[in-house]
Amino acid sequence: MEEQFVKLVPPRAVRRPTEDAAIHAADATPRSLPSVDQLLDALTLAAHRHDLAGVRLCTHLVARAAGHVSW
Repeated sequence: MEEQFVKLVPPRAVRRPTEDAAIHAADATPRSLPSVDQLLDALTLAAHRHDLAGVRLCTHLVARAAGHVSW
């Protein structure tokens, strides 16, 4: 009996025009942020839950809301 091996090929990037349009539209519209107090509460909650992605997101949003980072 002969063994057959399946060659795994990584997926190629597929261009999605609607996704590009959505990203461009989201980039063009101003987005308001919650207050720094609310973001710090969310940061505390994420830290208590050991949610590393939430902590990272909240710290970036706090810096942006406080005016330390401009996009």
